[in-house]
Amino acid sequence: MRDEVIYSLKWVAIGKIIGQSIRWITTIFTLRLLFPEDYTIIALGSFFSALLWSVSTGGITSSLIREPNLTDEKQSQFFSFMIIAHLLFFAVMQLTAPLIASFYDNPAIEAVLQVTSFNFLIVLFGIMQQTQLNRNMNFKQLSMIDAFSESVGSLTTVSMAYLDFGFWSIVVGNLVASSLKQVGYLIAERTWYWPSRITSSIKEMVEFAKKASFFGILAHLTANIDIAIAGIVMSNYEVGIYQFAIVVAMIPASKVLPLIRQVAFPAYARIQNDPARQCRYFQKSQRMAYLLFIPVFWGIAACATNAVPLVFGDKWQPAGTVILLYCLSMPFRSGFEMFSPLLKSSGNLNVMISNMFITLIILIPCFYFIGTTPEKMAIAWLVGYSFAYIITTARACNIIGLSLKDKWKNITAPVVAGVAMFAGVFWLGTLLSGSALFSVGILIAQVLTGAIIYLTILYFVNVEFIHELGALVRRKAK
Repeated sequence: MRDEVIYSLKWVAIGKIIGQSIRWITTIFTLRLLFPEDYTIIALGSFFSALLWSVSTGGITSSLIREPNLTDEKQSQFFSFMIIAHLLFFAVMQLTAPLIASFYDNPAIEAVLQVTSFNFLIVLFGIMQQTQLNRNMNFKQLSMIDAFSESVGSLTTVSMAYLDFGFWSIVVGNLVASSLKQVGYLIAERTWYWPSRITSSIKEMVEFAKKASFFGILAHLTANIDIAIAGIVMSNYEVGIYQFAIVVAMIPASKVLPLIRQVAFPAYARIQNDPARQCRYFQKSQRMAYLLFIPVFWGIAACATNAVPLVFGDKWQPAGTVILLYCLSMPFRSGFEMFSPLLKSSGNLNVMISNMFITLIILIPCFYFIGTTPEKMAIAWLVGYSFAYIITTARACNIIGLSLKDKWKNITAPVVAGVAMFAGVFWLGTLLSGSALFSVGILIAQVLTGAIIYLTILYFVNVEFIHELGALVRRKAK
């Protein structure tokens, strides 16, 4: 299992590096070409379409991956369930699009939602093949398909943005990427599935899908309800600035976390009857995650005010402070999401759902009453999520049999090193901002200084973390 997981991670990582390298470059150019108002339309439209996608990807497909006794008959019946669900998603989006656009007084949102909803129909052509590839952990094929599709989609987006298509460049680019993925899945997995009459034999799978879907909705709301509230309490320009900050701040998480979840869920599902082994693997993943998340996110935070106008242009300069504040909470939010594949694979959905309820109850008042500007919304994330993180982490650890002492032990060294790194890098940026150095020189100096501070302090606080990461890379992890 260990070697298979590492092999899978390697190929998923290769695919992500290829695809995301192109996507990051095109994203930078796209952000330079579009304006805050464009991102307001995309942000509000994506919030509602992604709400339904969380049901599809977070609930329905995960039920297939988790099922230990999956027969061809069950797959055919479950495909019928998928078709009904996605047709319903398409209809709901078509019907509610005018109401959503009217609520936010932005007519463009209606057209974006109605066009985007066709993706619910497109994915039906390859969704069973994609699920089977995930279930069998054929991540080499999946990663190559995703890399090619996302690259073509990204190039489509930046080309249309250059031709002044505005927010439509993102909508069309995503549809192109999704369509190419379905073609790739059909080619890679030659097994064809045909819908059949639904019977009671898939009752347990449907029940799990319902619970997992409900959790997916709550997870989406927890991660994105700030955008829905921002559309109410902020101007279109401010929402665009805030959404830009989220896009930039989320780049590492949006690329790395799906990679980890994609491999972790089927891996945990295979050993769902061995809780001790699951917990052992989880602790290792936590150590590695925080070891990487903290320097990346807090490093971005420390450099944000100098880097944003340099990389994306002066029109996005107001987002620098927002990114700084937003990124401070990101290591803990990203780390907590790693509980999801473990708890889902072991069937502990009730804990996941209740944790999301607790988080939402804390965050929504913070967003509404504090988040009246982009900067204050980022502060609301930092304050509200810090409080929710303490409560929900304790509950999740109790379920998987992990003591809080061991949990905090896994992240203490990266946190200490990260705090020192952030302070040093931010101070250096402030000091050099008044010098004669070019912005590029300041950014390079900040990055090098941050790496030196982080690794040096980590070495003296807990050198075992570095050794473990090196062993994992060399495939000698125990």
